[in-house]
Amino acid sequence: MSTQLKSSINGLLNPIKETSNNMVNTMQEIQQKSRTTPTYIETVRGVVQIYLIPASKYYQARTVGRKNGTRPRTSMRTESRAAARIAALEWYDGLLLKQAKGEPLVESPDFCRIAEEMFTVDEARTKRVKKDGRPAYSLATLKNDRSIYNSALKPYFERMNCKSITSKVLEEYTVHLRDRKDKDGNVRAISDKTLKNHLTNMSQIVSVWAGSEDH
Repeated sequence: MSTQLKSSINGLLNPIKETSNNMVNTMQEIQQKSRTTPTYIETVRGVVQIYLIPASKYYQARTVGRKNGTRPRTSMRTESRAAARIAALEWYDGLLLKQAKGEPLVESPDFCRIAEEMFTVDEARTKRVKKDGRPAYSLATLKNDRSIYNSALKPYFERMNCKSITSKVLEEYTVHLRDRKDKDGNVRAISDKTLKNHLTNMSQIVSVWAGSEDH
């Protein structure tokens, strides 16, 4: 292979490598900002704990130990320690009632829920008009984001929680995209632009999760 051809190939590959690296770095920054390691923990009546995490200004609550194989947790939606103690005990009573009824104690994976919340906000933005007369968010962009989500992101990530999506998971997803085949068994080529759109969409969804108070 000639030096000129090698240079041409590298010229084509470098943009997507840079895009992938930038998106992975973005995801790592998001995860750093949304750290969930407790900075303060207090056990209330031996059954539930209230605690603080860097990702939220509100107190969180979790059970002491696991129940039915899981460890339920939730946001108390308050900055008051006293109010958090009361709310945590009420929440725990609710868990006991669910357990008695045989209901699940934890919510299903949150990736799809967060994505739908994002799309609801984006759809509302398409109906708002800026001073220059243009919509606050492009309807064409929303449709493209929806298409990527429904055809690729949702099938791949629907059983995952956003906090589980690491840079390694993203790298595996890009490999998955490159290896996808059509109905005839042929590998479907994916353009640099399309891959960038996938990763950008993914980053936006996790950003919404990182900015929420529910984790």
